[in-house]
Amino acid sequence: RRYAIPCTQQQYDLWHAFLVAQIGKPYDKVDIARILLDKDWHNKGKWICSELVVAALEVAGIFLLNVLPQFTSRIDPDKAHLSNLLIGHCYFAKG
Repeated sequence: RRYAIPCTQQQYDLWHAFLVAQIGKPYDKVDIARILLDKDWHNKGKWICSELVVAALEVAGIFLLNVLPQFTSRIDPDKAHLSNLLIGHCYFAKG
């Protein structure tokens, strides 16, 4: 799936700059186990995909879910799909 989330050019630039700054940071395999155990799994030095997406959007001032800041690191792929920002903005890419 791919999503087209409406944003301003400034939000896009902030989002993109944050993601570029994360290039080379490792995947956090331990986070997967922590998700299953419902533990606090945020580690700024490592990322899992959904965590990186949420963090990048937050830097741009876009919040997927209405949760307190201390809980945004617990947004896993299943929870991210509940966002109103994603509903109606999904398309399936061919190939």
